[in-house]
Amino acid sequence: MKLFSILLTLLFLSCCSPKSSESPLHSDPLKLTNVKYGPYERNVMDVYLPKNRTKDTPFVINLHGGAWTLGDKVWGESISEYFYQHNVAVINMNYRFADDGETHLDKLLDDINAAVQYIKSHATEWNVRKSGFSITGESAGAHLALSYAYKYPQNIKAIMTRCAPTDLGDPENLKMAAKNNLLGALDKMSGNRMPVNPTGKAPEKYLTASPVNHIKDIPTLIFHGEQDALVPSSQAKRLSAALDRQKYIHELILIPGASHNILLNDSDREMIYSESLAWIKKYGK
Repeated sequence: MKLFSILLTLLFLSCCSPKSSESPLHSDPLKLTNVKYGPYERNVMDVYLPKNRTKDTPFVINLHGGAWTLGDKVWGESISEYFYQHNVAVINMNYRFADDGETHLDKLLDDINAAVQYIKSHATEWNVRKSGFSITGESAGAHLALSYAYKYPQNIKAIMTRCAPTDLGDPENLKMAAKNNLLGALDKMSGNRMPVNPTGKAPEKYLTASPVNHIKDIPTLIFHGEQDALVPSSQAKRLSAALDRQKYIHELILIPGASHNILLNDSDREMIYSESLAWIKKYGK
């Protein structure tokens, strides 16, 4: 009888003792590839969850470039891996391509938002934050990063851009886009169906799709190569000037000698990665 009482007491204590809410999934590093976050073919993303993460661990949304009409998340693997190795969670995502039909900027932003909602719905399972994300991208992906952040400022705490088109109505940008046969890509992204005169007034759709016309108070780190022959460095300067007029936190880093392929040089790449990480740790925490 005494032994039975002891066993019963031990069972009671075992049932009532507090248990850790941390599962191995919460503390172990985890990588998921081609996670389906939406109904479209290109609605897939890779998820990087560092070890010992908490709900305070910074979380970055990474967007590839490709003139809104091509490209793949594989282009963003290097910087995603860098952040992951430095205790930052990341999604490296694909999104729909803009086209001549109905897939324009708003649909691409819908895809980014669908990925954000997917993170939120899995935040408890993954032990990650539900809000206050950082966002980064290169070229068209940087344009999308700005556009998404300015449309959904409640979701984004920090922005890092590389070679971003920011003011599509800028005459210098129009001339360079025409020279590089990119006006068609701008039309697809913006939904413009009017003829474009590179030396004339920009279509209204271009102005509406320009992040510089929708800025919000979100700390923004801007990288641009001074020798960029696809997106002129004046685009970075225009965004910086607009943020400066509003006294919004930002930093502009122009890289001498760097082209549109801003990560080509090893030392430039290391600087961009480390400065981006510092920005995330400061403003995206």
